[in-house]
Amino acid sequence: MNSERKAETEEVLDGEVVQDASPNEPDGDNGAEQEAPVDVRKLQDEILRAHADYQTLARNSVKRQAEAATRAKARVLEELLPLIDSFEAAVLHSVDQEGLQLLFKQLTQALQQQGLAEVPAEGKPFDPRMHEAVTTIEDPEATNEVVKEVFRKGYAMGDHLLRPAMVVVAKPASEGAPRGEDVRE
Repeated sequence: MNSERKAETEEVLDGEVVQDASPNEPDGDNGAEQEAPVDVRKLQDEILRAHADYQTLARNSVKRQAEAATRAKARVLEELLPLIDSFEAAVLHSVDQEGLQLLFKQLTQALQQQGLAEVPAEGKPFDPRMHEAVTTIEDPEATNEVVKEVFRKGYAMGDHLLRPAMVVVAKPASEGAPRGEDVRE
């Protein structure tokens, strides 16, 4: 019966015998079976690439959200710095220092838990990235530029400087310059 079916599906086109490749007939050398694994491999590769792209997008999204939260926290802490300065001045000049000191300590602890840190200044080497020199003085005992006095505290959050410390810098005395006089920048 199979040979009769083959005979029925053959046609003559321009003198050549052509067989009709019917999808209902099983054929061991069907070209579609050989192409299918290639298509599957391509699809698998595309799926893997899409998955990798999605993972990269998700990681970048989480990273951007964390950076945005850090920037927002830094802005809030920056806005609180004048309040800290005023509070500290009130503690120094208040009659009832004990109560204000306790409140100030609680405030600074809460801000430290949010990442706020005072920039080390007095007695430290002058660092123009962390300190803003208001004035310099010559000091015969100084071997390099050192912060002698702090006018306004500086603050940072992690590696991000929120506000530089305003400082007086002591520098080594230069030859021929009068000693002990202020040198304005």
